[in-house]
Amino acid sequence: MALAWHLQRGALVGWLVAMVTCGAVFGSIANGISDLLGDSKQAQEIFERMGGTSGLVDAFLASLAGIYGTIVALYGVQATLRLRAEETSLHAEQLLGAPVRRLRWAASHLVFAFGGSAAILLAAGAATGFTHGLRTAAVGPAVVDMLVATAAQVPATWLVIALGVTLFGVAPKLSLAAWAIAGVALAISMFGPVLDVPQSVLDLSPFSHVPKLPGAEVVLAPLVLLSAAGAIALAAGLGAFRLRDIG
Repeated sequence: MALAWHLQRGALVGWLVAMVTCGAVFGSIANGISDLLGDSKQAQEIFERMGGTSGLVDAFLASLAGIYGTIVALYGVQATLRLRAEETSLHAEQLLGAPVRRLRWAASHLVFAFGGSAAILLAAGAATGFTHGLRTAAVGPAVVDMLVATAAQVPATWLVIALGVTLFGVAPKLSLAAWAIAGVALAISMFGPVLDVPQSVLDLSPFSHVPKLPGAEVVLAPLVLLSAAGAIALAAGLGAFRLRDIG
């Protein structure tokens, strides 16, 4: 863990600072989004497709939560691919030649991929809720709402990361394709509603199945299914890694 922390801390801290800063900025303008959009019906419709129809402010905040999830998935992929970088540089071979088990070594990095992504998401949500709450004189409820909204994104974010682990374990030479998975999910989630693409295309992104919070009802079924799919992908990747050659 100490070695993984040394290798991962720079990216983790950088992403954390960047996402908290973005969250604070966007949270501060959420309450005035109606004034910013003016009479643009098209822009309002885009936010409603991205964040639901419970109200423009809630739709804007929900769209922010979804965007945070897709962007933080990129951090998770970056942290996961550190495993492949250590393997190709032969550092992993030296470590695994000592009494260090493969899964223990992989887990030391995946703690940052999965735990770090969740921490960044929640921190961004808290920052958004805090600055939004300052504008509405309701800091506590605003922070709780955004923490719930960003927490709901975690299963989808973790599924993207878990698919990266699957590639690393099953087809290590194709590990970089994890960027494509995260990129496609990001493109669909951000630009799909803008272009009004068919629902069948939107459904290709795991983030399209997350409840549009705040504003919508919390539905656990899709979150459980996303979590289950992520667990299966993670188990498949780690299982394959245990059996394959290193290098």
